[in-house]
Amino acid sequence: HSMAYKDLREWLDRVDSLGELKHIHGAHWNLEIGTMVELVRADNPKPPALLFENIPHYPANARLLAGMYNTARRLALTLQLPVETDEKGLVQAWRKKVRSLARIPPVEIGHGPILENIMTDGAVDLSIFPAPLWHKLDGGRYLGTAGPTITRDPDENWDNLGNYRVMVQGKDLLSVWISPGKHGRIHR
Repeated sequence: HSMAYKDLREWLDRVDSLGELKHIHGAHWNLEIGTMVELVRADNPKPPALLFENIPHYPANARLLAGMYNTARRLALTLQLPVETDEKGLVQAWRKKVRSLARIPPVEIGHGPILENIMTDGAVDLSIFPAPLWHKLDGGRYLGTAGPTITRDPDENWDNLGNYRVMVQGKDLLSVWISPGKHGRIHR
């Protein structure tokens, strides 16, 4: 059966109920988080998702989630497919589902959880987010390594959603690395 969810909070509850979420308290942003993610993935054929909490130097409610999709069950949950499947079954179920997907027209609303925290202009402060130094040779601290980045083609006005690396450069400045040939880079 699939386990429906309405937001990330419910998704975390479902993953916890599957026994695939590990809470880690007090890990430091400077290499500790990145090291733990690598160690858990290396030592476990079905690594849990890791929810880092109580990160030093950050507010208590600043959390960081890593390894969201590292098992077939979590990927199935995310895609709202049956979670009792293996990798092969997941691929087959996705192929079947994708054939019946239909476009959903967007609906603009003026309220919702996404609007609970808004920063504009001089109030923008990216330093409130725990951006780890994942690896010792990284050039900086990455806020996103697989988060969605939405770009729009400036000539043809179509949108793209891609996963690119996003590095914090300052209080209100990010840089985005997009590999050559990717749509976001073509839009840029």
